[in-house]
Amino acid sequence: MRRRFYTRAPAGRETLGVSLLELCVVLAVMLVVAASALPTMSAAMQQYRLRTAAKDVASMLQRSRMSCVRNNRHNTVQEAQVTQGGITYSQLYLDQNANNTYDRGEPGVQLPIGVRVSNAGAPALPAATLGYTPQPASTALSFNAIGLPCVMRNGICTNWDANGNAVGVVYFLQDSRHANPAWAAVAITPAGRARTWIWSASTSQWVVQ
Repeated sequence: MRRRFYTRAPAGRETLGVSLLELCVVLAVMLVVAASALPTMSAAMQQYRLRTAAKDVASMLQRSRMSCVRNNRHNTVQEAQVTQGGITYSQLYLDQNANNTYDRGEPGVQLPIGVRVSNAGAPALPAATLGYTPQPASTALSFNAIGLPCVMRNGICTNWDANGNAVGVVYFLQDSRHANPAWAAVAITPAGRARTWIWSASTSQWVVQ
């Protein structure tokens, strides 16, 4: 005989409730629904982390640009790996004193765990989409005294590269903590403006944020 739970009706009469078996069936269905929604929730969280990281990098680069204008000198953006509490983070900073080390007070940003700057395997972001030809991934980004991105040529930080292209760069951010890595991009235009992009795996295209 199945056990049943009873509730008291407003008039004081006992009414028939749900059985333990019925309750277990409902719980099982809820668990199945939750399990099926887990991958979608995980992907959404991954996209949120990348979107936030991209906006933080864009903000840091704009602060770096303004710092170069304020100090009337060019500086270079550096990348470093920082270990804290046994966990390694990627960090971007403006090397204001050219010592290849992040110093307190320099514009910088620390990326979330698992997110790093990486061009390896990044989906192509065409020049036609960007509106300019980006510098090679190995090129270090600098800003000159008027806030324009520049590269070092013959001891001078110029905003035109050796091929006659106005200098602009793209930073690709990868979150590799999941089976399918997710991507974001931060573009610095030749005018020094920052734009952020997110790679949509479902449509196989970059979406500007």
